[in-house]
Amino acid sequence: MGSGIDGFLEYDDRTLEKPFSVKTGRVIPLDRYVDLRGGKDYRFFAAISGFRSNEGESPLFRPRGLPTPMSDQIYEELFFSYSSEQISWLNASEIHLALAHLNIRREELSVAALLVIGLMDYLSGRLGSPERVRFVFGIE
Repeated sequence: MGSGIDGFLEYDDRTLEKPFSVKTGRVIPLDRYVDLRGGKDYRFFAAISGFRSNEGESPLFRPRGLPTPMSDQIYEELFFSYSSEQISWLNASEIHLALAHLNIRREELSVAALLVIGLMDYLSGRLGSPERVRFVFGIE
């Protein structure tokens, strides 16, 4: 049985003192641009959530549910489609830590996963901090 994922990049306003202290509404719906489902990148799934991990592996970050605050679009897309145990989010620096934790190299990742990471890194640079960019996803 395969695994599926629906993901969104949410990014913050660099003028706010604390990242994601208010709803920004700045969302990139990845299913319209990046086919994470088609990539079947199970190593990426394992790193970010523990889904499809190898025996004896555990992710650095367990699924943590929906972030707060979050955009209405993300809430509507994920809350009604996934259980809270299937929803999580990681900021840009946590994505890198999660991959390193399972010793996953970039060369092992699908093009879709690399696009997500690359876009997160780009936005982090533009906004001045990896904490201002997060990948919010539902996975099954």
